Amino acid sequence: MPRTYVRSFQVRHYECDAYGHLNHAGYLRYMQEAAFDASADAGYDMARYHAMGNYWLVRDTEIEYRHPLCYQDEVQVKTWVADFRRVRSLRAYEFRLAGQDEVVARAETDWAFVERGSDRPAAIPAEMKAAFFPEELPGAGLPRPRFP
Repeated sequence: MPRTYVRSFQVRHYECDAYGHLNHAGYLRYMQEAAFDASADAGYDMARYHAMGNYWLVRDTEIEYRHPLCYQDEVQVKTWVADFRRVRSLRAYEFRLAGQDEVVARAETDWAFVERGSDRPAAIPAEMKAAFFPEELPGAGLPRPRFP
């Protein structure tokens, strides 16, 4: 079972479009904040990545919008690592209004682990994988589709 993390956000007026809905960039910002907070919660904060000489880079993001989020909505973003590969990690997200079970948006981000300085992909250490996914990864060793 993957390690899960939940972060709450309140939709602010400046994050909304002319219709009062959370702008697409707001979803991305919430995802990034939740991902970095989840990483820190697992023991991998920005200082640790800097000391390791690595950073994460977004390769691809997909979002499925099921119901709009509006000004002053309290939203909870649940996130977890869905998969690890040699140099990549797939992180999943679910957005829910606070106190409700209905998923209002789903998303996935494919992250690449990169070596600072060379900016080349780097192998993700086994101890890092264990911190985010303490049990065996589902589908470990199965090929993932190549990014176009």
